[in-house]
Amino acid sequence: MEIFGKPGSAFNSTSSMVKRKAEDLAEGARLSSRLNARQEEKRQLLQELGEKCFSQEKDSPAPDFAELVKKLKEAEEQIQTLQAQLLKLKNQRTCPLCGTPVDSNAAFCPACGGKLPLSAPDAAAPQEACGRFCIFCGTTLDEEDLFCPVCGKKQEE
Repeated sequence: MEIFGKPGSAFNSTSSMVKRKAEDLAEGARLSSRLNARQEEKRQLLQELGEKCFSQEKDSPAPDFAELVKKLKEAEEQIQTLQAQLLKLKNQRTCPLCGTPVDSNAAFCPACGGKLPLSAPDAAAPQEACGRFCIFCGTTLDEEDLFCPVCGKKQEE
């Protein structure tokens, strides 16, 4: 009977060790998850702090922040220029009410329905039809349009 006692003891010892390793792995995963969550929270708070500091300092930055503020202003200007170039390339402009990109020839915003200022029509490349048309004037609509960009009327969903 003693022959069977030793393997049973070794099995119990091994199973206890495996159980402990599994518990350690699980605890490590929990700690890593909590650590990652706190690091992300810190990153978001630092970003929010930086944005608030920039908005307060951009007109008259403290000497310590002057170079960073200058670089951020330059980056903002470049972003606006690139966005304008991209809209022009796509034959679009931005709705002044909601900021949605709209067709340059649209009279109304398809997202908010706001009347758009008149712009000189460009020779636009024809857009692919998605099979939706304004129920009032027949204009081809994009799939996500809630309002007709030509007559401005709300579309049924």
